[in-house]
Amino acid sequence: MKECPKCNELNGDSKTNCWKCKASLGISYSYKKICSKCRLTYGQNAEYCDKCGGRLSVYSNKAEYSSRNSDNNGCWM
Repeated sequence: MKECPKCNELNGDSKTNCWKCKASLGISYSYKKICSKCRLTYGQNAEYCDKCGGRLSVYSNKAEYSSRNSDNNGCWM
């Protein structure tokens, strides 16, 4: 949970502004999602792969994947 610096109200981790006073909560964590079948990456708001329709999984941005990479190295969450 994030605490608002202005009114001390608790907000969800994904919030960028306080729900109560609308003050900025600072930088939010950004992540990407990946299709386990096609290995295509998407933004955090996507739920399904545009190519195959598979459900997307969150992955660590420490390991970069592409559709050309066929090895299984990397960190899956």
